[in-house]
Amino acid sequence: MDNITHSLIGIAVGEAVFQYRAKKSAGLDAKLRPFYWLSSLIGNNIPDIDSLFAPILTGGKIGYLLHHRGYTHTLIFALPQAFFCLLALWLLTRYQKSTFSKKEWGIITLLSAFGVFTHIFADSWNSYGVHPFWPWNSRWFYGDTLFILEPWIWMCLLPALYFASFHKVLRIIFGSLFLLLIGLIWFSGFIPQPIQIILSITAILFLFTKTLTSTKRIFLALGSIIFILLSFNAVQLLNKNIIQNYISQHKPHSKLIDIILSPYPANPFCWQTIVIESVENISLYRMELGIVAPFSQAISAAKCGNLRYKKSTAPLKMSALSNTETFHWIGTFEAPLSELRELNKNYCWVNALLKFTRAPFWIIKDTSITFGDLRYDREEHLGFTEMRKNKNDTEKCPQNIPSWLEPRAEIL
Repeated sequence: MDNITHSLIGIAVGEAVFQYRAKKSAGLDAKLRPFYWLSSLIGNNIPDIDSLFAPILTGGKIGYLLHHRGYTHTLIFALPQAFFCLLALWLLTRYQKSTFSKKEWGIITLLSAFGVFTHIFADSWNSYGVHPFWPWNSRWFYGDTLFILEPWIWMCLLPALYFASFHKVLRIIFGSLFLLLIGLIWFSGFIPQPIQIILSITAILFLFTKTLTSTKRIFLALGSIIFILLSFNAVQLLNKNIIQNYISQHKPHSKLIDIILSPYPANPFCWQTIVIESVENISLYRMELGIVAPFSQAISAAKCGNLRYKKSTAPLKMSALSNTETFHWIGTFEAPLSELRELNKNYCWVNALLKFTRAPFWIIKDTSITFGDLRYDREEHLGFTEMRKNKNDTEKCPQNIPSWLEPRAEIL
C-alpha cells in the first residue's frame, strides 16, 4: 500500500488503543495519546526504509525491484525494526523530559511491533506481493485483493481521525486529505459514476459519526476496513473461480500457471487480470491480459474501461478469446518457453529480474533484449519494471541478489 494509507492505519490503531485504555483506566494521561499515535505511525512506515539502501546493496532498477519489500518486510526483521521505533520514541521523551511507567512503555513497544507486522500484512493485499517468511520460505505471497491506493480505506479512516485530532495542524492535514479524496473520486476518471455516488454518500454518513463517542467512532472505522478487505477478498476468490472455469472450457489443452488480479480503485465490479498458461506440452508460454466483471449484470466488462493498458512495451497481439459481458480481452503475449529458459540461463540481469517478475515478457531482437513484467507495463517506452540491454553487453552482473524464490520457478 502507499505510505499515506500505512500512516492512516497506524494512527487509527494508536487511537483505538488509547480510547480502549482511556475507557478502562480513568484519568489516563492525555500526553500518552501522541506517543500512541507516533509509535504506531512509525511502526507502520519503517519497513519502507528499504528503498534507501536498495541503491547501496545492488543499485539501479534491479536493486529497487528486489530490495523494496525485501528484508525489512520479513517477520525475522520485524522486531529489530520495532526496537528502532522504540529508540526514536525514547529519544523524543528525553528531549521533552517526559516519563512513562514500564506498563506504558510496554504498550508503546507493542504498538511499534504491531505496526511493523501490520505494514507487512497490508502490503500483501495487492498483486505486488511480499515474502514475509524468509529465510524459511523465500516464495512471494500475493493477496490480489485491493488496489495499491484504496479510496475506501481513506474514506473510513479520515473522518474518524479528523474528529480525534488533538491539534489544529492534524485537523488541517486530515481535512485536506479528505478533500483530496473527494476530488480524486469525482475527477480522476478512474471511478464510475455509480461508485462515485456510493462513496460520496458513505462520506456523508461517516461525517455524521461526530455524534458518536470517540471509542465507537474509531472502532467503527477500523471495523469498516476489515469488512471492505473481506468483501474484496470474497470477490477476488469468485473471480478466480470464474476465470478457472472459463479457461477450462475454452482452453482444455492449456495448463493454467497463475491468475493475477487487481481491482479498479474502490470498484469491486471491475478487475484487471493476467492469465498465465502454458500450451503444447508446456513448450509455449502465453499470457492473456484482460478485464473481468464478476457482476456483469450491474457493470459489464466493456463498461469498466481500460484503466492502464493504453499502449504497452510488450508485443501484445489480438486475443483469440471472445469478449463477453464478463470478460473483455485486451491482448495476448505468446512466446516459446525455451526462450525464457535460455534468457534465464545466459543473462544474469534477466536471472536477477526473474526473482521479482511475476508476469514476465520479453522481446529478442538481433542486437538487444527487452525484459519486463506485464503487471506494470503501462506505456510504450520502458517503464517501472522494464529493461533493455545489448545482447553482447559485458556489464558486471548485479551484486547482492537476495534469495527470493522466482515467482515463475515452476516453468524455469
